[in-house]
Amino acid sequence: MDNIPHIKKLAEYIKPISILSPSSFLNSKKGCMLYTILSKSVPYSLKTPPTSNAILGTISHKMLELRRLGFINSREEFKLKWKELIQEKESEIKAQFPTLKNLILADFKLCNEIWNIAQSITPEVISGSQYGQSNPFGPEKKVKLGNILIGHIDSVSSLSDGAEIIDYKTGKVHDEFGNIKEEYITQLSLYALMFEETFGIKVQRLAIIDRNSNYYTINRLPVNKDDVLSNAQSLINNINFKTTSEPIDLCSANENCKFCNCRHLCPSFQDGADSSQIIKGKLVAIPNMNVAIVETNSGRKFINGFDTLDIDLHQYLNKTIIFLNLFVRNNLPLTICSNSLIFIED
Repeated sequence: MDNIPHIKKLAEYIKPISILSPSSFLNSKKGCMLYTILSKSVPYSLKTPPTSNAILGTISHKMLELRRLGFINSREEFKLKWKELIQEKESEIKAQFPTLKNLILADFKLCNEIWNIAQSITPEVISGSQYGQSNPFGPEKKVKLGNILIGHIDSVSSLSDGAEIIDYKTGKVHDEFGNIKEEYITQLSLYALMFEETFGIKVQRLAIIDRNSNYYTINRLPVNKDDVLSNAQSLINNINFKTTSEPIDLCSANENCKFCNCRHLCPSFQDGADSSQIIKGKLVAIPNMNVAIVETNSGRKFINGFDTLDIDLHQYLNKTIIFLNLFVRNNLPLTICSNSLIFIED
């Protein structure tokens, strides 16, 4: 087995930022400034792996892009490419997270649903630089606003009087009241502004296509360019100011922290998490090849299950070790399970 991933101390990841993604900007009020920084600074291999839904969403978007570009023209081609992308992602994650055992990405229902969407897309066989960045139409179009906001639109189609922006959603499109989620409407309205600024073409229609091939048109919200740029710059300035403050206070701990793939670096999450979410401490003893004793802020913890891992614990003695997703039941010792992730802090 490869060595357990080594991470740095939090302060080494704190860097000034100058650019925001649309999602970082739109989620700034309810989101987390620390995550905005860490998501840009921490290497992918040192974050926790994305959820299976997030991975499948990324693969689904890639499949639709390949269909649009004319690389997939039959159900058989679609299934083969889907399987290939799934296997690539599984191999990548297994190599980066050797303690993670239960990664399962096979979702044949979703595969069939995305194929149904793909069938509605007319393939446009490419040649040369037809779909280079200078062409405003096609899949995965990069757009920006000033030098502050940069993002990618799933797909842009040409209309007789302008453009249509299409966003593919593999999750729930509606809120509990049956309305299109407000954040999606705001996101698409911002993308429309960014597209017009990037390419100088009027956006006449906004649309969402969900995993069941339902097509929804979206009423565009008025988004003022100057206000967006001013608010984005203020957010960047606020984040960068706080990175130079002592103590650094950037985390807005909330119920979404458990989904953050930088949570193992965050002191606020570590302080507020229970023992099933995270254990951090110095590895002080190894009674046998199954058990490790870790000295934490709340006392010594016994952790079982190392005999399921092909790893020599002795190389990590007196190192700070971080465990996520341990198995907990009543008063039994904490145990490594198929969901567990382990990091070593240098």
